[in-house]
Amino acid sequence: MKRAFIRTVYGDIKGKLTGLQFEIPRILENPFNTDFITYVWGDDNKKYLESLNIKCRMVNSNPFPYDINKYLYKPKLDVYQIAMEDDGYDEIVFLDWDMVPTKKLPLDFWEQLGQKESIQGPLYALKKKMCPWRPIGSNFMIQASFLYIRDKNIPGKLIKIWNEFPDEIFWRSNDERSISKYIDDTYGGWIGNDKWWDLHEPMFCHLVKKCPFGTDKISQKNICFLHRAFDKWPR
Repeated sequence: MKRAFIRTVYGDIKGKLTGLQFEIPRILENPFNTDFITYVWGDDNKKYLESLNIKCRMVNSNPFPYDINKYLYKPKLDVYQIAMEDDGYDEIVFLDWDMVPTKKLPLDFWEQLGQKESIQGPLYALKKKMCPWRPIGSNFMIQASFLYIRDKNIPGKLIKIWNEFPDEIFWRSNDERSISKYIDDTYGGWIGNDKWWDLHEPMFCHLVKKCPFGTDKISQKNICFLHRAFDKWPR
């Protein structure tokens, strides 16, 4: 099995709104960091990452070939597809830069992930209606700062769903909406929090904020990655 942890960088890495210039060095300094590959957009971004001795896979010399106002997270969907279809990975875990390692991974990390469904990510609860195709549960959505995939067909299906969404900022500005819709379509609708926990909630990561699960469930996790564990980066 060919497996990898992957991350991505695109856009203006040193832009004042990204925070990546603070998050990336902190990840590299983390004693529990695992080997990962960074799929990078933009020549300057690649040079910067290589100056930090980060293993890179160049995607496009253009740092952002899409309309950044409407398609901010589309490159993440592209990266899932490139990693699995072009680079031949059988299993990937995608990590955002604010998903922070907290301890050493167990030896059976990948095997444990394999006990649940072929796509997994933490569920989070928002106040807004994020999945309007649902009659109930429209405020629950996957949080793709930790995303596990082990089916090479899934990335293409996620992009297909994204392409079929209305060409509006609400629909296309978020990769997580496409992923949530894919999972809903698999079951014919929203499966609810309990079934999500059983089938799609990874046991190795936790959200500091907006997690819908109680301590009874969270205590069952072996938390090796924590979302937004950094102090607020300076602006």
